[in-house]
Amino acid sequence: REGVLTVNPVARVRKPKPPRKKIDPFTPAELAAIISAVTGTGRILALLAATGMRVGEAIALDCGDYDAATGTLSITKTYHDKHGTGPPKSHNSVRTIRVPAQGRPAVAAAIGKRKVGVLFVAPKSGGRFKHSAVYMVFQRLQTRLGITPTRSLHQLRHSFISHAIGAGVPIADAARYAGDSVGMIVARYLHPSGSDAS
Repeated sequence: REGVLTVNPVARVRKPKPPRKKIDPFTPAELAAIISAVTGTGRILALLAATGMRVGEAIALDCGDYDAATGTLSITKTYHDKHGTGPPKSHNSVRTIRVPAQGRPAVAAAIGKRKVGVLFVAPKSGGRFKHSAVYMVFQRLQTRLGITPTRSLHQLRHSFISHAIGAGVPIADAARYAGDSVGMIVARYLHPSGSDAS
């Protein structure tokens, strides 16, 4: 105001970043329990726990994206509640993955005898799930299974990737399966598994 400064020094200061939320990965036994316990509208959770897919990728799946003969899924799009179905997060996200054997029954049951249409059908709308609806089903399932503390949906992805690499899957292969870069996998998705490193 006095004309001493010609620029606002505050404009050059970066806002502090909030601390990252603590990640508490599911154990392999908890993931197995989630996969085996789901029925009906919860079948999407079995796929998320078995593959570590992003929630939006799973919601965006159509029946034609699954090849029952090979057990593979083609992931080419994602779903956002506000914008609907659109292109995936990045070029790494477009991929074909093999669904582990324990996750295939849920996918097959969700499709039934249909050839076209949404793979995981929301019971009320008959269309795609909203993220919030999947989250609510997941919270109820964790409570029913006695999993405490309850965790977010995205921690299924964290858990799957950490356990895959802990089991000996090369990081580059885990990154390709998860649809992410190696750098992102290392920076964001690797967490201690609780095993003794000595």
